This record gives sequence, C-alpha cells and structure tokens, in this order.
Amino acid sequence: MIEHLKEMFGKQARIERFDIVRALHAMKMEEHGNLSTHVLKMKSYTDQLEILGSPYPQDLATNISLNSLPKSYNAFIMNYNMNRSEKPISELHVMLKITEKNIPSKTPQGFKKSKELKADEMELHVGNEAWVAVQEIGHFDLYFTICFKFEKI
Repeated sequence: MIEHLKEMFGKQARIERFDIVRALHAMKMEEHGNLSTHVLKMKSYTDQLEILGSPYPQDLATNISLNSLPKSYNAFIMNYNMNRSEKPISELHVMLKITEKNIPSKTPQGFKKSKELKADEMELHVGNEAWVAVQEIGHFDLYFTICFKFEKI
C-alpha cells in the first residue's frame, strides 16, 4: 500500500516539476513590462522546485532569469557577466530595479495621432509596390517619429 502511494505521488511530483520547469524556461518579460512581478514569479518557480526536492543551482536560476529579460537590459546582462557576478535572485532583483530607472520610458518619442477610420478609407503598402485597402479597423494608435528624406534633384 505504501509503495503504491509513493509511486502514485512520485508521478504527480514529477509532472508538477516538469510543468514548473517548462513555465520557468518559457517566461519572457515584455519590453517595459513589470520587472518586479516578472522576477518574483520566476523566484516562486525556483522555490516550488526546491520544495519538490529539485532545487535549481543558483547560477542556473540567475542565467535563466537574465535570459528572460527584454533587449533593453542587454547592457546590464553584459556588465553582470563581465564582472562574473554571482548573486541570488533576490539581490539580482535589487540590481535590476536600479537598472530599470535608467532604461528609457515606455512612451515613444515623436507625436501621437488618433483617428477613427472607416473601411476602405486607408491603404497599406505591403511590399513589391502593392497597396491593399484596409477592410476592417478597430481602434488603434499610430506613433510617428519625425524623419526627413532627402532626394537628389
């Protein structure tokens, strides 16, 4: 009876570990996403693995966390690796929060324009000199940056 229970619950723990590892490796923070929520979620996954008897080594957990960050953190990641830092996720979180303050804001530069459009009121250039009429539009915002194109006369 005890062997049967061990076998049954051992399979459940193995499946739970698999699901946690899959979720941990699949995590990717969106550009300008909430850093604290992201890091704490990753920390909770590593804590759950430890409870299940399969702790992740600190350096592996840190590498997975760094790999899940968006491109805006690339300079931090390079600096962290060049200095051969080995910090637990909690200390890494503090370092990332400080770095986050130096990352440009979420608002794109330029100006924003909103307009309600009807079907066939707008065409999109799709390449190869082809233009396609827009059939359906919900609400959208376009962000433009000012650029100048100079042509030879």
